[in-house]
Amino acid sequence: MNTPAHLVLSAGLFARPDAKRITAAALFGGLLPDLSLYLIGAWSMTVGGQSAETFFRETYYSGWVQQIMAVDNSIPLWSLVAVIALALRNAAGTAFGVSGLIHVIADFLLHNDDARQHFWPLSDWVFVSPISYWDPDHYGTIFGALETMGVLLILTMLWRRFEGRFARSVIAVAGAAQLAPMFFWAIVFA
Repeated sequence: MNTPAHLVLSAGLFARPDAKRITAAALFGGLLPDLSLYLIGAWSMTVGGQSAETFFRETYYSGWVQQIMAVDNSIPLWSLVAVIALALRNAAGTAFGVSGLIHVIADFLLHNDDARQHFWPLSDWVFVSPISYWDPDHYGTIFGALETMGVLLILTMLWRRFEGRFARSVIAVAGAAQLAPMFFWAIVFA
């Protein structure tokens, strides 16, 4: 799934107008598994002078990048966070841990040749899913359409849940962010 879709799903599950701390924790949990990718990519493309195409076709697959992403995409680690938060009855911690866990499980199911080591530190095994959230050779076109429809449905639900101008502006931006990668990837891989 695209990062905005992970955030929208987390918001759909946990965001409430009267629960800002829980909402923020859920959004951060939905973002964190992808954050290292954004930071490494930004550094590589600015300081390192790489093109987006070089980063996503080469650097992304390098051992050091894959090792970093193994940590922040670890199903065992996110499960541990979620279980501890649930045991402590910490609502914000639970929103954070469950959002991160849902993110990495979705990625486990939707990454083909760009799959990660989702069972670090227990194993370096990589599940190569037959389905990709983006690659047309692995149903990415179909899944991308389904993802976008699901995100728009959740955003509609959030629009009804939140009445404030700021919240609705964020919801509108989230909708635009969901649609933006279609154009980004078309440019990168043209």
